[in-house]
Amino acid sequence: MQHESLLDLLLEEPLAEARRAGIQEGRELGVRENAIHALMAVLDARFQDCDVQILKPTFEAITDLQFLNQLLRTAAQASTIDEVTRTLVHHRNNGA
Repeated sequence: MQHESLLDLLLEEPLAEARRAGIQEGRELGVRENAIHALMAVLDARFQDCDVQILKPTFEAITDLQFLNQLLRTAAQASTIDEVTRTLVHHRNNGA
């Protein structure tokens, strides 16, 4: 059996933790990207007469996955694109 150096033993847990954190961060990023993609698809389908692509950078700046999911529900139920943008403004004005 090969002996690990003391440095290897000391770094093993922090490296494993960093790896786990990186994997979790990657998963969250993927979920966020999927939420944005779904949001854009719903808006494109529901409001074909609007240029919804102008909202994409705003959506991409949102890091709160719960809020993105709320926006997706709003987009699915909204009568107008203005309802979605009002939700964005309300969220921003309330310190989020």
